[in-house]
Amino acid sequence: MRRFWSIRLGNDTVMQRDRGRDRLDLRVVYTPSSVTVIVSGELDFSSVDDFRSVVLSWLSDGSQPVVVVLDQVTFIDSRGLGALVAAYRRAGEVGGTFAISSPSPQVIRALRITSLDRVFPLAVPPPEDDSRPDP
Repeated sequence: MRRFWSIRLGNDTVMQRDRGRDRLDLRVVYTPSSVTVIVSGELDFSSVDDFRSVVLSWLSDGSQPVVVVLDQVTFIDSRGLGALVAAYRRAGEVGGTFAISSPSPQVIRALRITSLDRVFPLAVPPPEDDSRPDP
């Protein structure tokens, strides 16, 4: 059984999907100039549908930039990465803006391994022992 709740606190909408010990928390902060989605927990096959629906709903008309904050993500798999790519593509289709901010070390590693750090520019210096060959 999927349990999911949301509560609106002023301009913030806090959403949480209860998955027992492992959970995905989404906090949406809406301002007239942008939407920020703060993600914490595991962004994987069992939680990605909730993440995707929240982010894509805010990207529906491209009227506001959407920024996803990933500093509290403890794990991301290929489905989570796919949801980020889908959001990026959707923003392009509707003339909107999509960006990721403050990726956790786990997210940075996954982005680098898949070369998605070239799609989503990261504001962190590359590690000194970066052994990925240049293109």
